[in-house]
Amino acid sequence: MNEEINELISHYEQEKELILSLLKADQLDNDLEAVYLNSKNLFSIERQIRTLKSMIDPHAKEKEMLEDQKKRLEALNIRQGMADFIKEKIQTIDHRINQLNCHSTGYFNDGQEFDDALFDLVEEKIKAFIFYLWKDQLYLRFSIKRNQIRIRFTPFSEIPSQIYFQKENLMLLRIIGFRKNKSGSCLQIKLDLNAFKDTIPIKTIVSRVVYEALHNYNIANQNSFLVIQ
Repeated sequence: MNEEINELISHYEQEKELILSLLKADQLDNDLEAVYLNSKNLFSIERQIRTLKSMIDPHAKEKEMLEDQKKRLEALNIRQGMADFIKEKIQTIDHRINQLNCHSTGYFNDGQEFDDALFDLVEEKIKAFIFYLWKDQLYLRFSIKRNQIRIRFTPFSEIPSQIYFQKENLMLLRIIGFRKNKSGSCLQIKLDLNAFKDTIPIKTIVSRVVYEALHNYNIANQNSFLVIQ
């Protein structure tokens, strides 16, 4: 699912640019309250970007630090006798960066199983499927009804009453687009089946549930399927 995570990072990068422009205007207007609020929002978005990048590449932070170190070394006014030492340090940094680039990340690299299940659902080869997020206690259920793709989060009555499932998790699900169903038993998203062209929009929703709404569960590699025929 790396492409979906990249799409989400791009979304946050756009939000970051917007907030930076708002901050600049707030500073010119000397609006201290707006500066405070937008600075807080900027910090939150930057944290989300760092987290998502680490999901694709867990060595991203170290590589960024190495790149900064390399730039500082290259910018030095090298004195006589120091050139060879600086050159050796830069070569060491380059070697370490190359090592990190060769490491496998292990995060959602293959979304083919999810794609297959979703296309089988759309083509009416299966009635529904469940995507377990955390053990067998938190999940997303995918089905089609009245020409709509319905994504339902775990019913409220089944959500484990654990201390780290807080109101924040439900609030973040609502921000993503989940709303209570007619009976009020769960949160769901409805998508127009006729607008379905590929799996990326739906996989982006799943990625946001995993990395945003349930960020405190550390569930990136705990997913499994249950297909309902």
